[in-house]
Amino acid sequence: MIPEEIGNLIHLRYLKIEGYNLTRLPRSISNLYHLRYLIYDHPWKLSQPKVDDFFPSDINNLSNLRYLRLPENYISLICGIGKLNSLQELDMFDLRNEIGFRIDELKYLNDLCKLGINCLENVKDAEEARNAQLCEKRRLTDLNLWWSNTYSRIIDLDENVLDNLQPPKCLRNLRINNYGGSRSAIWMNNVNPIFNLEKIELRDCLECETLPPFGQLPILKSLTLYNMPKIKCLESKFNVIDQYHAFPLLEVLCIERLEALEDWFEAGVAAEDGCLFPCLIELNLFSCPKLKELPSLPPKLKRLQIENTGWKTLNFCSNSNPIPLEVLSVCNCPNITSLPLDEIAGLAALRFLSIINCPNLISLGIYQEVETTNNCHLILSHLCISDPSVLLMEPLRSIASLKNLVIFGNNELVSFPNEAEQWFLNDRSSLSELQFLWLKSLESLPSSLESLSSLQNLSIRNCPNLRSLGRYGEVETTNNCHLMLSSLEISDPSVLLMEPLRSIASLKWLSIMDNDELVLFSNEAEQWFLNNRSSHSELQFFCLKSLESLPSFLESLSSLQKLHISNVPLLRELPNLPPSLKRLSIQSCHPELFERYRKDGGSDRHKIAHIPDIFIPESRNPAQILAEIHKIWLKTC
Repeated sequence: MIPEEIGNLIHLRYLKIEGYNLTRLPRSISNLYHLRYLIYDHPWKLSQPKVDDFFPSDINNLSNLRYLRLPENYISLICGIGKLNSLQELDMFDLRNEIGFRIDELKYLNDLCKLGINCLENVKDAEEARNAQLCEKRRLTDLNLWWSNTYSRIIDLDENVLDNLQPPKCLRNLRINNYGGSRSAIWMNNVNPIFNLEKIELRDCLECETLPPFGQLPILKSLTLYNMPKIKCLESKFNVIDQYHAFPLLEVLCIERLEALEDWFEAGVAAEDGCLFPCLIELNLFSCPKLKELPSLPPKLKRLQIENTGWKTLNFCSNSNPIPLEVLSVCNCPNITSLPLDEIAGLAALRFLSIINCPNLISLGIYQEVETTNNCHLILSHLCISDPSVLLMEPLRSIASLKNLVIFGNNELVSFPNEAEQWFLNDRSSLSELQFLWLKSLESLPSSLESLSSLQNLSIRNCPNLRSLGRYGEVETTNNCHLMLSSLEISDPSVLLMEPLRSIASLKWLSIMDNDELVLFSNEAEQWFLNNRSSHSELQFFCLKSLESLPSFLESLSSLQKLHISNVPLLRELPNLPPSLKRLSIQSCHPELFERYRKDGGSDRHKIAHIPDIFIPESRNPAQILAEIHKIWLKTC
């Protein structure tokens, strides 16, 4: 415990506590009348304490307190928080239907710059909501309003409560979660009260049928709409006369799970090129299957992600000017037939491209079959695909700049066609990272793999039917292999026994992860490690739920410097570790392992004592708290 004598420091202005398992504050802390900052940072999640256990009953005497930061939402345990009338931030306060915890506690907290209110279902009527007097908080710039999603919705009550929580005009950021009303608040339908908003988030407003006129907000920069299944159009108050000023400064738009969303503005209003989102930089559209395509994509767009939409193509040009798109991701769009990459600023800006599960895609633009890299302006560095046939479409067929290729999430792919094999041969001079992920039916990787002389990083994960890495004979040796991998990430150690990995001698970093079946390492795998003992410098074992023991060869890895073990719940002990090891990290393993190697009295701690840097989280009990507190910063202003 922190000693009660801390209460004698009556001129203390700043108190920061960093430690573990602090279960209560000293009762005398209420005597620190000049305290302005009280900060308790805790890196681990604590169980919810009782009010009397953590805070002294008169904690609200600290009327000069400006900033209070505590783990989780401990601040909601303070009864009569309204007396702390100098507070400038109240991240989240849980309302209760009890004296001292109702919304009227906020009435006199007029210095607040940031405020979060949770459990608004506990506000009984409009008058009680009005007692919070949010509109009087002239410094408030950040407001977060939450209803709990665990109660029966009373639509009229939610609407009346929100109507009477009108914030001041100085508000910059607004978030509303789990609102149950079918309409927007009255004050949101008038541009004037929300004129200065720069960021808006509406989440899980399941009954809401219309949106406020967000398109008329002059300085709105970010808009997020999530899980609002009854919204049909984005901008129902679209201004026909001044149509070029719809969302005039919006830079980021995220729309997800608006299943009924059909159009960008109400029926009967036609938008011309450039009238919507003239400054938009980032557009994310997820799970909006009915949404129509935009007449043209915004002229300044740099990042576009669409998933589960009904779009058939993308209209990249705006007023005949190509857009400077840098990132394009199209996922789970079965109606997409064309992605006209030739319209994206001559392809000069595009660096990241992802095309996942678009089975009807047949074209990436208008290119001649004889197109070569000399005429291709695409300088793509990262590509993620599910279907290798995309590699055979121009301009990807002729690309020469690719650094990172991910082939991901295809349960039908068994092997690579000959044309794809040829693509790997053509692109061997640039590719430095290659990933094969979640390919359940894949039996063979491209045989041209060993020709990728620039390849440094290879990942083969969740490919349970993989039988070979190409067409290699058992006698294949490193003399015939051009691979110079430095890092390898795998799920199945048997991959190490396949050529060309069987003969590789350059590997520095190896991660074995995401395997629920692996119990022990085979003798052949252990021999592979022994053959490469002089090259490995870092080794990782992650998410191996059935693994009971690490291989005994670890002690022989003479170059090993870092060993990381995480989420291996059946691992009870470590083998002998090499003297070269500099860093050992262990997390989420069997409790017996932590007991054996704990810093204070572990029975096997001596076996790892030679390692300079050891990270093994240890539990602490209340009797150890004072000795275990890392820092208590006491500063007098």
